[in-house]
Amino acid sequence: MLETVDHICLNPQRMQQLRLQLGEQASRTVALRAVEDLALRLEDLGQVADGAAAGDMHRRGRAIKAVAEQIGLDTLVMVVDDVLACHASGDPVALAATRARLQRIGWRSLGEIRAMLGQSG
Repeated sequence: MLETVDHICLNPQRMQQLRLQLGEQASRTVALRAVEDLALRLEDLGQVADGAAAGDMHRRGRAIKAVAEQIGLDTLVMVVDDVLACHASGDPVALAATRARLQRIGWRSLGEIRAMLGQSG
């Protein structure tokens, strides 16, 4: 069985910017809410059919990307772009592969950010 190895890139500068702007506790609250939001959005996107309307897929992808950018999940941002490009190209095999990668990267990114915030789960 093949095992995939995906590297997760977090941007700690983004979290530092949030801390400077909002303070320690408020930035932590924002980050935890973003993690919860991303978890729901990743689950939702996982349920969307590959043949979903382009507008629907782009809207969902842009929402994930906006939240990921907010808390510095750089790898997740890049993979969302890849999914949207594959969806636009109409290549169902590439779309399936990038969506699977999005799920792997998304859930691992959430685990990494939770660990950084000292949360389990």
